[in-house]
Amino acid sequence: MVVEPAGLRAAVTANTLVVPDEEVMRELIAKQELDHSREVIFERTFLRWDRAWSLAEKPADYDGVVAADEVSRELTRLAVVEAQHSSDWWRQVGAVAVRDGEILDTAYNRHHPTEYAPYLDGDPRNEFHRGLRPDLSTAQHAEAAIVARAARDGMSLAGATLYVSTFPCPACARLVAEAGFARCYFAGPYAMLDGDAILRAAGVELIWVDVSLPPDDSS
Repeated sequence: MVVEPAGLRAAVTANTLVVPDEEVMRELIAKQELDHSREVIFERTFLRWDRAWSLAEKPADYDGVVAADEVSRELTRLAVVEAQHSSDWWRQVGAVAVRDGEILDTAYNRHHPTEYAPYLDGDPRNEFHRGLRPDLSTAQHAEAAIVARAARDGMSLAGATLYVSTFPCPACARLVAEAGFARCYFAGPYAMLDGDAILRAAGVELIWVDVSLPPDDSS
């Protein structure tokens, strides 16, 4: 059945509407007011299969501290939730910047000029092995987005804490170091290339959040 735009609202009669979680669909739902009087469920639909080499990692040289307190776990979970908004088929990363218990910003790695860029024009990362030409990408990493927006808004990140769903890549590690973050909490004790060495050299405390451990009631 072919439905013209003018007849879309009348054609949708279900009480629950399940649609892809993407920018175009969200705009369509809002413009056609399809969320009125019905439940709209946005489901992730982008391809999530990874090339084996894109997952190659090594244990991060962190500071030996494993955080299991509920605050660290919840903020790390928030970073994981942010990551799920990413359309990237290689890797989804979320980040949360916090100071004195206040969330300063959240972000996820996203492509520009639209989330469909690598699928419409091709992703240049497909042609390179891990660590080669990291500049050839249409993606803005989550950590880089937080640092860039803070610079735009004149907000200092010095002394702030960063929570990430995945250990920062070397390029983002440099930005995190230069921005002056004091601590970096991350889920999963693995780093790629020399990201951990960059952060440790800048004095950034690296703390692994082990989400498999129960909260520490003594903290």
